[in-house]
Amino acid sequence: MESKKGKILTITSMKGGVGKTTTVMMLANVYSKCGKKVLVIDLDFRKPRVHRAFKLENSNGISDFMIDKISKDSLIKETEYMNVSVITRGGEVQNPTAILTSEKLYNLIKEF
Repeated sequence: MESKKGKILTITSMKGGVGKTTTVMMLANVYSKCGKKVLVIDLDFRKPRVHRAFKLENSNGISDFMIDKISKDSLIKETEYMNVSVITRGGEVQNPTAILTSEKLYNLIKEF
């Protein structure tokens, strides 16, 4: 039996306004049209924009999960695009580095 491991793509840049969110949307759309299920996780703690791009509320997001405000079941939001789901950033974060380097985030991504 063949293992169906997922792929993880990271879109990042040191500059703002270079098209990271647009690139994420385009990649998600292309992969979904190829029959792949896509989960976009917005880990931009300074200027989250993924929720706007997918026309979603920026509530019940990854930051809320990390402080145990919501359960994992409340994280994933469906989009208008077939096979594309999103985890928004959620509320403001005081120490994003602590979240990005946490074992809890690592385990969550590994599970997905």
